[in-house]
Amino acid sequence: MIRLLFTVLTLWSFACFAGPGDTTKVFSHDETHWDWNGNFYDTVQFPPPGTYSKVIMHYELGCPSIGCSEWDYTTTIQLMDISDPNAIERYELAKVITPYAGDKQQGWFHEYKFDVTGFTPLLTGEKVINAKYGGWQNGFTVSIWFDFIEGTPPMDPLSVHQVYLGSYTYGNASNPINGNLQYEEIDPVTGAENFQFKVAATGHGFGNNGGNGVNPENCAEFCDKWFKLRVNNAVRYQQTVWRNDCGDEAHIAQTGTWIYNRAGWCPGGEAEEFVYDFTENLPDNQSTFGIELEWENYTATNVNMSYIISGIVFQYGAINHSLDAEVSDVLRPTTYDRYSRYNPTGENPLIIIKNLGSDVLNTAEIRYGVTGGKEYRVSWQGNLGFLETDTVELVIPSHNFYVSPANEFYASIENPNGGVDEVAHNNTFTTHYTIPDVYNSRMVLEVKSNNRGNENRYLLATSDNDTLVWRDNLANNTTYVDTIEAVPGAYFFYIEDDGSGGGGDGLSWWANPNQGTGSAKLINVNVPGSTPPLFIHNIESDFGNFYRYNFTIGYDLDEGDPSLDDPSWLPPNAITSVSKKVDNAGLSIYPNPSSDVLQIHLQNRQEGTELVIYSQMGAEVMRKTVPATADYLERIDVSAWTNGIYIVQLVNDNEIKTRKFVKQ
Repeated sequence: MIRLLFTVLTLWSFACFAGPGDTTKVFSHDETHWDWNGNFYDTVQFPPPGTYSKVIMHYELGCPSIGCSEWDYTTTIQLMDISDPNAIERYELAKVITPYAGDKQQGWFHEYKFDVTGFTPLLTGEKVINAKYGGWQNGFTVSIWFDFIEGTPPMDPLSVHQVYLGSYTYGNASNPINGNLQYEEIDPVTGAENFQFKVAATGHGFGNNGGNGVNPENCAEFCDKWFKLRVNNAVRYQQTVWRNDCGDEAHIAQTGTWIYNRAGWCPGGEAEEFVYDFTENLPDNQSTFGIELEWENYTATNVNMSYIISGIVFQYGAINHSLDAEVSDVLRPTTYDRYSRYNPTGENPLIIIKNLGSDVLNTAEIRYGVTGGKEYRVSWQGNLGFLETDTVELVIPSHNFYVSPANEFYASIENPNGGVDEVAHNNTFTTHYTIPDVYNSRMVLEVKSNNRGNENRYLLATSDNDTLVWRDNLANNTTYVDTIEAVPGAYFFYIEDDGSGGGGDGLSWWANPNQGTGSAKLINVNVPGSTPPLFIHNIESDFGNFYRYNFTIGYDLDEGDPSLDDPSWLPPNAITSVSKKVDNAGLSIYPNPSSDVLQIHLQNRQEGTELVIYSQMGAEVMRKTVPATADYLERIDVSAWTNGIYIVQLVNDNEIKTRKFVKQ
């Protein structure tokens, strides 16, 4: 009742006084208990039609009184238009797969955020939000709320059309998936000038059904298959549905097989989404256009497997602004759950800037600091087209940057291309942060390797990357001890595992006992009254691909130390956009594992792209420049190669794509 009252007051007040950047909050589910597979509905009163620059949906996962479930289940948030009871329309707003969370109890929460601005034409008046739970066990709670941010969007959302929604059987020769992914014709709406198609697909089901079936690639969950997007019967895009970064998931040390890479999802993560702008693929003044997905053919027997697919066409008006740059996110410092791998931190802030204007963004100024502290300014140079992003690292002084009475960081982008930004309210992004642990000035780093020490490497360094300890190619079952004599300041410890079979498994993992058990910890020494030395921090050994831990020695970031101030310190004159997008779209390898011939399928290669293959030890095995074509297949005879893990990379000036394969 309290939340309902707050929503009504908020809607009334903003309808009367709202201005650009002001936010209207609308609440839906409030710790709704997902106790069994099914639909959980809540009727919501959205604001009347208005102008919103952005709409963000918050999805908060929690545990009921009995604790969370130990299984990974598919959940979807659907918008239901009930204006016509005889033809209720459903639209998928988001899809999240729950973590293996058998060790989580009531009071634990984890938040996800989704940009649902494209759904604005539907987010008005009375609607129903369906929090659909795919779990067959009493398990989780969910809360949903929406932030409607006043202002003019980059393009006016005009229409939403859900083309595909549901579970589509895969591998069944008598009921092929492509027989159910039907071609659909759609009418352009008045004023539409830009068109996008968003696909979210996750593969589920695997195994040989007790040995009675034939499913050599463990589809659909554990195989990488592509789909093609056809516009007016012509193939415009091809995409492999595969997540190769499950060991990076924010939920570490889950109670199940969380590190295994999967088809479009990882336990605890959002379903991977692919957005395609097909505006240029439509002739001018076309009365209708056709959309169709085609899936890579595969046949298995006696196996229950499928892809859960959402495919949505969004129609937009013209681009509203020429110069509009925004700070769209802050990766560090922040308390946002999805970035917990990198926080709390004493390192350089990391932000994402985005071009929302029609002009290519080449230059801008970024100012940044903490509330109550000194402000810094730096110029940025790059080349961002409409809706493109760049991740920018902002250099800070070694001391006293994070001293703030509110623990609040901000970054703002201004003067795009030397001109006036046409939308001011999205220039600044503010986050709250917590302070890393503080330790004494003398300490010990102790790392014990497991049976596969060569998979691990670790680093201890200052926050501005001066290395204190670096170890690589560790010996098996060996303890490494380093005594750290360090001056007051911020530091970080980083350890990684390149794993086996395509995923890192930390220093120890219950599902791989053959790798043995390793550990890492920090220990205080020379602490008065402490004999033996006082233990201070144990590094989680089940960390997947990597673990990053920030701390300070003899120095509290929150309190600072005026004697360490350097008033003459200034940031670099300019930051050039050199970040490479790590994205494995357009790189498929099969079969995997392979014993004789490895096929590498590449799509949409630019000039100067190199195909490089390394052994697990980092030795270069093959290097070749590939042609700049839309579709290319490289066949490699690997029959004489040594059995083991190999890394395949595509490298050019703009991107790096990486996959692993096993020679057996």
